[in-house]
Amino acid sequence: MRGLLAIGMSREATADVATALAVVLHLCRLAFEAQASAGGDEASRIVTAATAQGAQGAQGARSAASLAALGRLLAVPTEAVQAACCVRSMAAFG
Repeated sequence: MRGLLAIGMSREATADVATALAVVLHLCRLAFEAQASAGGDEASRIVTAATAQGAQGAQGARSAASLAALGRLLAVPTEAVQAACCVRSMAAFG
């Protein structure tokens, strides 16, 4: 980050860049799995230690840690992060 300061970025802007980078890196560590839903629609959820089965345990622990970190970095509840990553709304016009 010293390089950003050297080119004239403020400490606040440098911190914002670091936060954005951390968010992207944690998003890449999330693991997703298919989930049954009412009505036969497609659904997914983020794998966590609580939802991981068998060999997915370590992956679920990493995913859960990244989910918690994302909540802290973005200052939102982890449920909001999960909803933003797993819920899609579609609207039909006409």
